[in-house]
Amino acid sequence: MNVTVNILLVNDDTLFNPLHIADGELIRFDRVVSNPPFSQNYSREGMQFSGRFTHQ
Repeated sequence: MNVTVNILLVNDDTLFNPLHIADGELIRFDRVVSNPPFSQNYSREGMQFSGRFTHQ
């Protein structure tokens, strides 16, 4: 069995200052594990990539 592990860990506000960026675009991942504060209200104002949240 061949297992390839590629992990990129960074710590910041992923909504207002995403750090997973390559060539000016957000990096897309197959899987993301997170524990966001669901009770916190967010506004798209000031977000670098506010288009991620088109459902609002």
